[in-house]
Amino acid sequence: MLLLVLFLPFVCVAKKNSFSCVKTTKKHCDGVCTVSIEIVKGNNTMTTAADEGARSHRFVLSYLMKSTRLREVFGVNATTARYFSVISNLRGEDSTISHGLYFTAREGRARFIDANGIIIKGGQLFTTALYFAPSKEDISQNHHSARLHSLGTIIDDYSVSHNINIIREGTTGHLVGLGGAYAHGNRRSRVDAYFAHGLSNLVSRRWLSGSASTNSVETSCYKIQRNVLDGGHDGCYEARHGFHLINSSRKFCQFDGKHSLVHKGSQYYLYSRMNMRSRGGRFIQVARSVEDDVTGSWLPYKSISFADYDEHANIRQAKKYFGNIYFGAINLNPVNNKTLIGLFPVSAQRKTGRTTFEYGYIGMAISCDGIHFSKLVSLIEVPLVLDGRPIDMPVDGFAISKNGKISFFVHRNLPGVADEHPEVNAEASVIAQYEISRSRLERYTYLEIKKMSNYCPY
Repeated sequence: MLLLVLFLPFVCVAKKNSFSCVKTTKKHCDGVCTVSIEIVKGNNTMTTAADEGARSHRFVLSYLMKSTRLREVFGVNATTARYFSVISNLRGEDSTISHGLYFTAREGRARFIDANGIIIKGGQLFTTALYFAPSKEDISQNHHSARLHSLGTIIDDYSVSHNINIIREGTTGHLVGLGGAYAHGNRRSRVDAYFAHGLSNLVSRRWLSGSASTNSVETSCYKIQRNVLDGGHDGCYEARHGFHLINSSRKFCQFDGKHSLVHKGSQYYLYSRMNMRSRGGRFIQVARSVEDDVTGSWLPYKSISFADYDEHANIRQAKKYFGNIYFGAINLNPVNNKTLIGLFPVSAQRKTGRTTFEYGYIGMAISCDGIHFSKLVSLIEVPLVLDGRPIDMPVDGFAISKNGKISFFVHRNLPGVADEHPEVNAEASVIAQYEISRSRLERYTYLEIKKMSNYCPY
């Protein structure tokens, strides 16, 4: 039996062995009176995105975010983790493991270790780690903290771990990931494919044995296929110095940034780092599979483009590190699977009189063909950018809850970037979860498709 007790401005609900309070405050937005609700359950905080953004200096800039709330903030255990991707199990997509959110991330160690166990000076040894965040219901019932729980290393190949993106196939539930970067032992930036039957195989860490040098590893639970493409792939553009094929003047791509993999229709899209300058000038290029097979042939890389954004002029006119789009976190649009939706960490420049200064934001754009994207919409302003790198970056992937609510995620205070600045060095590195309005995202998608009629045949 529920006892409802009213004490304005609080509404308190008493249950057996529990008691929670909801604080309500009235706000005025565009002349319309709305109610902002803040619920506190241990370390799990829900608040409006606008209010939280003002407190954290991450101002919400898009109308899409007016009905978006900061749902949960998860503390990241590993102080080196970055390049997060999310695979949702909120709806029990894999019934053999706990409901919640599963994140993969790159973790770094101090140095490379070669195949013979010899330490090589300089560089970092990267591994891929798996994290788990219980669903909000589990947190409230079991009083867990909102911290990400580390489930350990799932890939120990440091070249692959540098930038791998693992996604779930929509029809089968199988997992596939592509990763690989220039490193000791991988001089051509070889990209390898990783397959698993389901999310439970990641939890059981079945990929760990895949660090062997054989071209293909396959068991009943997982498969690893080496060298599905490499940095010498046709069309791949690289302006960094020193990356040339042996006995050739032709350059190959370093792939020093995060990959993003998408499966749309009967094609895969692999989005990779495109270095347009010897320093800074980061942008994005995409390769598309010829058939519905990541281990098959791939079309040449092409530079992506955005409406009303000239990346070449932006690079030429900017200072050394200005004008960067650090990577793309690109996925099927959760409200229209004929389109792709991307989240992008952007650094740009503003001029005030004769002074030019750097600023950053998390941008969003839509694409029908995977190459031509709509105008970048600024979702969240990033409080600080260092050497072309925003201290906040989007997590790759969306999550949809049992009741259909759509969330995206932002990794705040990126290790290796934020800790270079004394003002933010003491702040925790966290994953912020935002709920985005489904109806407004549908409207935004519809309008952007109309604007891109040359590239959107539907």
